[in-house]
Amino acid sequence: MTNDTHSEKYRHQCEVRVYLRERSQKGKEGLRKMLNHPKLPAVRREKLIKDIWDQWTLGNRGEEGCWKLSSGQEQLFA
Repeated sequence: MTNDTHSEKYRHQCEVRVYLRERSQKGKEGLRKMLNHPKLPAVRREKLIKDIWDQWTLGNRGEEGCWKLSSGQEQLFA
């Protein structure tokens, strides 16, 4: 991925990091509250849940610009 901050992929990764920080700071309940917001479309929620879980299990806790790859390598944008 390029450093294009306007791309949908980059926007999604930033959003996932916000959710990961919420999980780190406020636990599962804080994360659940955010994901259950009535204005969050179900299709987007499902993609977020998958990527939040994948990133969490790879050790990403929402650090600025961090996106973990399945190989365990980090991709940094900051």
